[in-house]
Amino acid sequence: RLFNDAYFERARAEPASWDTWPQFGRPPPELRLRIWLLSLRRNRMIELNIRSADGENSSTYPGGAPSPFPYYRECNHLGTTISGRGYTLSIRGRGFAASHSQLLWVNAEARQAALDYHRVRLPYPRAGANQLLALNPEHDVLFVRPEYHRFSVSTPASRPGPRQATVLVDSLHDVKAYNP
Repeated sequence: RLFNDAYFERARAEPASWDTWPQFGRPPPELRLRIWLLSLRRNRMIELNIRSADGENSSTYPGGAPSPFPYYRECNHLGTTISGRGYTLSIRGRGFAASHSQLLWVNAEARQAALDYHRVRLPYPRAGANQLLALNPEHDVLFVRPEYHRFSVSTPASRPGPRQATVLVDSLHDVKAYNP
C-alpha cells in the first residue's frame, strides 16, 4: 500500500465520544471558566513587521491632507491618545489567523473568556482591511521589526526621514494606548 488510509477512515467515521461532550454544561460556571483559562494560558511570540504607509511624510496626515503637526491628536475608544500614524503590520510565521485563540469560535462563554484573557486589542492595519490583534501582555511577547522603504544610501537626502524612522516608537505608543 502506498497511502495510510487511517486518515481518510477517520474523516468518514462518526464523531468520537471525545469530539463532543454535552455534559460540559453541567459543572458550575466557575469550574468551566477555570477550564477555559487553563486552555488559554500559553506563552506566544508574535513576530510583527511594521512599515510606514506609502506616501506619508512629516508634512501630511495619513492620506495626504496638509497639517502643521498631524500626529497624537486623536483618542481611541478608551480615551487614550493614539499616534494617528499610518502604518501597516504583517505577522511572520503562522500568520494572523493563528494568533487567535480557538476558543473564540467554541461558544459565547468560551469567547468571552478568551476576550477577557486577551485584554489588549491592538488595531492590526493591513492592506485592504483593519482587524484587531488580541494580546495578553503577561504571556505574549511581541518581536517588532521595523521595515523601511527602500532608499539608495548614496546621498544623505535619500535616507529615511524622521517620520519614517519613528514608526517603531509610534507603534509601541499605540500598543500602550490600547492596554486598558
